[in-house]
Parts: sequence; C-alpha cells; structure tokens
Amino acid sequence: MSETKWNAGYPKKPGWYKCRLDGEEECTLKYYVCTLSMKPHWVDANGDYIESMAHVEWSEATQHER
Repeated sequence: MSETKWNAGYPKKPGWYKCRLDGEEECTLKYYVCTLSMKPHWVDANGDYIESMAHVEWSEATQHER
C-alpha cells in the first residue's frame, strides 16, 4: 500500500481535492480562485470557507457529487 503524498501551497487547477487540515483531519475540499479578489480559497461540501489559519495540504484530485 502506498503512502499519500501531501502537497503544500495550492494546486494549479480548480476542483475537488483530497485534503488534510493541520496535519490531522482528512477531508474533501474544493479549491478555486475568486474572480473578484484573485485570491485562492478552499471550501468544504457545504460551501463553508476553510479559515486561512488552518494549514491545508492537498493530494490527488477527486470526484465530488456537487
């Protein structure tokens, strides 16, 4: 079984990614760049923003039902 490779920073393409918050909690988050502010954002399946204080690491892109 291979170990997951976690990346820091942001992916090159918007979409849903397997993520890890603060090195512990794994979840699926959507990455996108706001067209008004041109700032990157992570949101969860409910559309809630992940606070900028949380350290988000991401792995492979994943499919999501939304």
